[in-house]
Amino acid sequence: MPNKPISERYCILAVSWEGYTWNWLYTSRVSGIAVHKVYDGLVLLTPTSAAICEMIKTLPYTSNQFNVYMDNYFTNVLLFQVLRSQGIGACGTA
Repeated sequence: MPNKPISERYCILAVSWEGYTWNWLYTSRVSGIAVHKVYDGLVLLTPTSAAICEMIKTLPYTSNQFNVYMDNYFTNVLLFQVLRSQGIGACGTA
């Protein structure tokens, strides 16, 4: 937001499971999100969506079933398609 009174921006993205923080990622305006924009060479995800996808993939989704709930800022069709292809359900707020 260009007119925001505070120039610093810090964000911590976290994945929680059963009441515990499973994985987290620190970002800032200076460092940004350090993940790849291309997922498996097929889908072009934004850096934020790619970060969410990579954090969710750290969950033991091969041995457990997951439905991931996220804020609408992170919700998009491409991300949900990639997660569904991995067998992970996703839901966003409205």
